[in-house]
Amino acid sequence: MVADVLKSEGQPDVRSKAVRALNGSLDQVEKAVTAIIDYQSLSSGTITPFVQDIEISELIASRLEAFENSATVAGVTLRSIGPVQEIKTDPGLLSICIDAFLENAIDFTEIGSVDILIKDLRAGVEITVRDTGVGLDGLDTEALWAPYAIARTERARRVTRLGLGLARAEAAASLIEADVFLRSRPDASGAEASIILPKT
Repeated sequence: MVADVLKSEGQPDVRSKAVRALNGSLDQVEKAVTAIIDYQSLSSGTITPFVQDIEISELIASRLEAFENSATVAGVTLRSIGPVQEIKTDPGLLSICIDAFLENAIDFTEIGSVDILIKDLRAGVEITVRDTGVGLDGLDTEALWAPYAIARTERARRVTRLGLGLARAEAAASLIEADVFLRSRPDASGAEASIILPKT
């Protein structure tokens, strides 16, 4: 591809398209390498959580902002619903979980909405990413937590992914003693991914 770019001197349109394609490929490689390194670090048992008091609504607002552009491109509306909650946890590890849920929800929702719901439980706080996408009917949801697992759906065949998002989320959740769940919505109009953080 580099040779094609060099040969296209004097053809700015051809050259600029080739450069954009090359940059896109390099971005995908960088994301893949980063995901692999992150997963290996999280699953190796060498990371010590840095637990602190956080306000969940503020952390969620920052994650929504980080995904705003990709959601806009996908035609998806992002919203946060729920009360302000404070809890002790590692914000970086929690962000890994929420980011993985958001990325999946946006990728598998053609047009619609992705909501983050905050629910106060007796023993903890539940954060759920709910989408209006293709859902999980007929899929082995337990198998989707495995490294490199990719849902075999028509939508998945059009999404470039490595299959480490949920595996990274599960590994990060275990470090903060949280539980993660994946399920279809009761009305079969999308999926829900949840993390339950314990109150300490």
